[in-house]
Amino acid sequence: MIRYDKKLNQEIYQTVYAFNKKVRSLNKNNPNIIKKLESNDVSLEESIELFEKGIKLSELCRKTLDTAQNKIITLTNAESDDIDD
Repeated sequence: MIRYDKKLNQEIYQTVYAFNKKVRSLNKNNPNIIKKLESNDVSLEESIELFEKGIKLSELCRKTLDTAQNKIITLTNAESDDIDD
């Protein structure tokens, strides 16, 4: 069982906060991609561009989430190793 560790909790919080900040920034800077695609008011070329942009943003979010998850796993594993010693 992992004991309460203020430093560990702060690092995890900072990791999650950074991820959420990045997602909010992506949403703010790239609004309404889905709405535009669903509106049927865009050309085929623009639809493809919006789709590609959405895929790239999705991949960036996935990578960011994977990084955050790996950092949390590393931090909690390091904490568990400290307890075992």
